[in-house]
Amino acid sequence: MKKYLISFFVLAIIIFLHPSASFGNGFIIGEQDAEAMGGASAFAARASNPSAIFYNPAGITQLDGINMTLGTNLVTVKTTYNKSGGGDKSSTKDRLDTPSYFYVTGKINDKFATGFGFYQPFGLASDWQSGWPGRHIVTYAMLKTFFFNPVIAWQPTKNLSIGVGGIGVYSDVVLNSRLVYENLAAASIPGFTPGTLTGIEGHSKLKGDGGGAGINAGGLYSVTDNLKIGLSYRSPIRIRYSGRTEFNKANSANSPTVALINATLFNSRARTKITMPPQLLAGVSYNISKNLTAEFDIDWRGWSRSDTLRIQFRNKRMKNVKISQQWKDTVTYRAGLEYRLNNNLALRGGYAYDPSTVPNNRLDPMVPDADKHAVTLGLGYKLGKWKFDISNMAIFFEEASTRTARVGFNNMFRFNAKYNSYANIVSMSVGYKF
Repeated sequence: MKKYLISFFVLAIIIFLHPSASFGNGFIIGEQDAEAMGGASAFAARASNPSAIFYNPAGITQLDGINMTLGTNLVTVKTTYNKSGGGDKSSTKDRLDTPSYFYVTGKINDKFATGFGFYQPFGLASDWQSGWPGRHIVTYAMLKTFFFNPVIAWQPTKNLSIGVGGIGVYSDVVLNSRLVYENLAAASIPGFTPGTLTGIEGHSKLKGDGGGAGINAGGLYSVTDNLKIGLSYRSPIRIRYSGRTEFNKANSANSPTVALINATLFNSRARTKITMPPQLLAGVSYNISKNLTAEFDIDWRGWSRSDTLRIQFRNKRMKNVKISQQWKDTVTYRAGLEYRLNNNLALRGGYAYDPSTVPNNRLDPMVPDADKHAVTLGLGYKLGKWKFDISNMAIFFEEASTRTARVGFNNMFRFNAKYNSYANIVSMSVGYKF
């Protein structure tokens, strides 16, 4: 047992030292386990493996002994930009990101169980070609989050379990963009003559990190031997970031207008706050037959908590920035099936519908969100005390289009665009029961 414990923790450290935790064009990834993702992450009512720490902490009372799961997601996303009405076209760079997860649970006695989870449910990666038309808004953005989640669960009756946990979060963020003086002047100087600053550019970078805390809780009720109901909640988590902004400005001698703009840009310490939204997840699981189980989940996210982003600068010569996002709360629907061919092999499939949180007038190349349809397939195999799972989620984005978007710092830029995106996630995990 000691040998397996050491092996698990060494492998976990190797994975988490290289986390590149991005989630394509979205701000969230609800897929934090390969078995669960095989059924479109409809898992709040089954919650039958250590990833219950994420999906519904009450579920860990179902697990005897000590159980561990270690896994990673391979995320690829491609977004293509087209200017509304035709013309310019560009796309994001090819990249592979690997947000990972680790869970361990232990049964204390017949009534109590405890566990610990590490996962990365929120993040952002936006990596555009350096010369693309929206480079004055973003060329590269990365938001990573690392959630550390100890939980405890209690089973007061045969049919009812309750779980609660505390969450600590560390996060870092990077935002790079080009200082395109033509766009800056057009947005901020009345009467500016277009074309007079073409080709004059600089570079800006904002980088910071911070932390926050929250809670999660869940309940699991077995109505009958075949029917279960699950409910879980994750609180909003406000992360306070501190960092620095740096500007590589063009030569002021190029133009009096360039000099005027440069006089408003200074390197400075900066701080901001981002609220990760609350989540309420409800699910129903039913054993259709001895070998076939179905689950349906409803997943609510309180994105309106992230309505406005404010950046404050220590250098008083820099004006503070406000970005109005006007994001909407969303409800995602998930349905999954698992068919057990025998005691060792299981096949899974599912579908999820995930509506966009971003209104058209705030559609941003950092988060070019749209309504999404996800189709999943998965496979699980048990070998003695070992368990191996792999699943694939193909995510089809509807076209996102806007002619009214106001984006960038202080929503100063008009940016008409059409975005077409596709994402794919492969999740792989290995588990062991001691």
